[in-house]
Amino acid sequence: MRGLAVIPARGGSKGVPRKNIRFLAGRPLIEYSISIALACPYIDRVIVSTDDDDIANIARAAGAEVPWLRPAALAQDDTSTMQVLQDLSYRLFTEEGYEPNFILLLQPTSPFRTLDDVNHAIELYQTTQCDEVVSVVKSKYHPNWCFHAADDRLVPYEEAVISRRQDLTPVYALNGAVYVYSSECIVNGVTKKPKYFIEMPEERSIDIDTEFDFQLAELVMAHGIVEGVVL
Repeated sequence: MRGLAVIPARGGSKGVPRKNIRFLAGRPLIEYSISIALACPYIDRVIVSTDDDDIANIARAAGAEVPWLRPAALAQDDTSTMQVLQDLSYRLFTEEGYEPNFILLLQPTSPFRTLDDVNHAIELYQTTQCDEVVSVVKSKYHPNWCFHAADDRLVPYEEAVISRRQDLTPVYALNGAVYVYSSECIVNGVTKKPKYFIEMPEERSIDIDTEFDFQLAELVMAHGIVEGVVL
């Protein structure tokens, strides 16, 4: 079974400028994702999709492939990751005849996933023969305790508000760390069908989107809070 790891990293980050190659604990952020993909026994190719020459050079130096630069039309603020994966898959097939059995998507903004997390997700995909496996974290903000604004007042999202935490049904949020897609899922696009998932703890679910997130990641690294990060 052939597995392709894809790491999407465009140059035009808004929240944290150049965050994908900003140094975290002495290494460009993207290197954490490249290293874990290269260490995964289920992956035979690691490709970085980028529109940026600097990112491409750093990715290649770290051991990843960058077969071409992403076209500007697929490096916009409103470009979806699925569009990038579909274009990449199509070009790999038409230009190289390469068609993986599954695609492992690793966003460079999640440096604290471990090799066990990645292997677990891929093994779940192989066992269930599903279309998609995602990583999640338990949500701190339960829908029963959330509100929306109407006429300057707060209205509960759920009619029956539960007051005790122990009575709440667990809910989960995507943490952005690991995605596994079948080739068919890439062709047809992600659906709203139920997905298989792996759960990750809060400290490994940091997704760097703001300057605060980056400083939090630096703190976690400095104090060795997360074990198993592939360096």
